[in-house]
Amino acid sequence: MKKLSLLLCLALMIGCSTTSKLNTASKLIKNKWVLSSLTGSPDLGKLFGSNLPSLSFTKDGKISGSDGCNSLAGSIPPDLMSSGKLDLSKLSSTRKACNNEEGAKSLLGALTKTKNFKIDDNILNLLDGDGNNLASFISQ
Repeated sequence: MKKLSLLLCLALMIGCSTTSKLNTASKLIKNKWVLSSLTGSPDLGKLFGSNLPSLSFTKDGKISGSDGCNSLAGSIPPDLMSSGKLDLSKLSSTRKACNNEEGAKSLLGALTKTKNFKIDDNILNLLDGDGNNLASFISQ
């Protein structure tokens, strides 16, 4: 009986862990994320004007968005999203002349350093390898 209880308990723990990871990935992909804070840049309006950067993720690992002026695109393995990891270092970007080049450079620097993510309520936090917050996005 003890063995059966232990096996049942382990199965429940594994099931909850898998569900939690799937919920994290599904929250990431079902929302458009708009920049709400950028570490080291207190005034987003000054950096980006009314064109705040955004990111969107699809179930098959496609990423699209904007740095406030230029379009961003890329992809990551879908199973990476399920694990809470996120490598945005290889996003491609259009190269239009923009008024907010300082803001775009700051954002792209943060995206390049991103290794993990965490979603709390409706806020997507991009984290470096040490768990430091680089940027936050709010769901729209």
